[in-house]
Amino acid sequence: MMKASWNNGITTRSCITFLLSVGLLFLSWGASAQRIELKGQVMDTSGKVLPGVNVIEKGTSNGTATDSNGRFTISIPDTESTLIFHFMEFKSAEQKINPQKGYSYELKVTLVEDKLKYRKDKSSAVLSKQAFQ
Repeated sequence: MMKASWNNGITTRSCITFLLSVGLLFLSWGASAQRIELKGQVMDTSGKVLPGVNVIEKGTSNGTATDSNGRFTISIPDTESTLIFHFMEFKSAEQKINPQKGYSYELKVTLVEDKLKYRKDKSSAVLSKQAFQ
């Protein structure tokens, strides 16, 4: 009577190599940066919403534009990144984002008109953080 062999020619070494490869694959997959959804609104200094503002994650091609209410939603990594806000005839603004898990973020951005080059006002962005409920 012939005994069944579980390995069918597969060596212990090749099994270990395979299992280590699969384990490393799962580790690298889990270590990749997660993404969060960031929402916000862009307006001018008088509080008027600005539709069509370009919102771009610095150093990437990831971007969006504000809707007719000046609102935007962008998916960014859960690591530190910088958003650039650009609109014609307004000074561009940059905002560093360093999200923390367990919070929702709402970004309020105010852009300043760029009519005069010597103007001292600067565009600003304010990030408010709220815990998920």
